[in-house]
Amino acid sequence: MMKSKSEEKVIVISKRDDKKFYISCGIPFLIGIIFTTMIFCDGGFQAWIDYATYGFGIETFFSWGGLAFIICGIVMFILGKNCEMKVTDKRINGKALFGNEVDIPIDSVSAVSKIKIFNGISVSSSSGLIKFLYLANINDLYKEISNLILNRNNKMNSISDAEELKKYKELLDSGAITKEEYEIKKKQMLGL
Repeated sequence: MMKSKSEEKVIVISKRDDKKFYISCGIPFLIGIIFTTMIFCDGGFQAWIDYATYGFGIETFFSWGGLAFIICGIVMFILGKNCEMKVTDKRINGKALFGNEVDIPIDSVSAVSKIKIFNGISVSSSSGLIKFLYLANINDLYKEISNLILNRNNKMNSISDAEELKKYKELLDSGAITKEEYEIKKKQMLGL
């Protein structure tokens, strides 16, 4: 029987790291504003349109580059503005990209990785790849999720070893193998 959410042990909680979030979104946005302002100051909106449409020089770069940087800053803001994560002994839940609510059982998590440039965590599960960006303590999250996956795998291996040992015991009881063969296999499986 699975524990209810109230009986789960919370291992680590991470909210958005506001400083890194606003710097990551703000820098491209401000660069875009600066580029665009340089063109507007030179000749206004019509100059920006002319450079973006007909130009081939540095003005064209500043026209399109400024717009691209502004859009990049806005998209980064929308992507990560609600990200948060909570890891318990049974599940990972929180808000991923675009603020999507996520609830992933630990048993379905196959891998975890860090997204260093965006200070985030990527979780692979049976439902796909889920990314949480701009989190405050990605090293703690990564370590704890990795430990949960490792412990789950070790538990599954020990259960399969116990089942295999049980089969050898049945072979011994039926007379298909000798006691010496059973003891050798038992020592191998138990690492003795």
